[in-house]
Amino acid sequence: VSTSLEMPFPPEVAFDAFSNLERQPSWSNWLKSVKYVDPAEGDDGVEVAFGSRETKWTVGFRGISFSWTSISTRLERPRLIEWESTSGMKNQGQVIFESNSEGTSTDMTLKMTFVTPRFAAAIFRRSGKIANFVENKMLKTTLVNFCDVVMAEDLQSR
Repeated sequence: VSTSLEMPFPPEVAFDAFSNLERQPSWSNWLKSVKYVDPAEGDDGVEVAFGSRETKWTVGFRGISFSWTSISTRLERPRLIEWESTSGMKNQGQVIFESNSEGTSTDMTLKMTFVTPRFAAAIFRRSGKIANFVENKMLKTTLVNFCDVVMAEDLQSR
């Protein structure tokens, strides 16, 4: 599933805010928390590379919560973020940040793929309502809220 929305700020602003993973629950109603699993420094005292740290994601919906861990697989500032889960709910995703010709706004596309057990996948395929809910409610709402948070918190301080 995927959805897109134009953001009224440059891709560098969008990328920097979205890649700050612990902020994700502030714009995603479904996320309860995002925490780094591993330390910022390795055993040798050297800082771990940006994006290579594992994170634990916890989602809650109608009294049900579940978690998974993931790692960023590709980061190209300010153009692209990709990730995949390493345990728990199998998923992978991508955020694409495309600048307009003046560089003042960004078309932001959020794509996610969930790997479900066969019996659940069959149910999901038969019901377009679930994909529609994820695409139009979860992902679109996340992007709308993201825009609002960045406008209020990141751009007000400039």
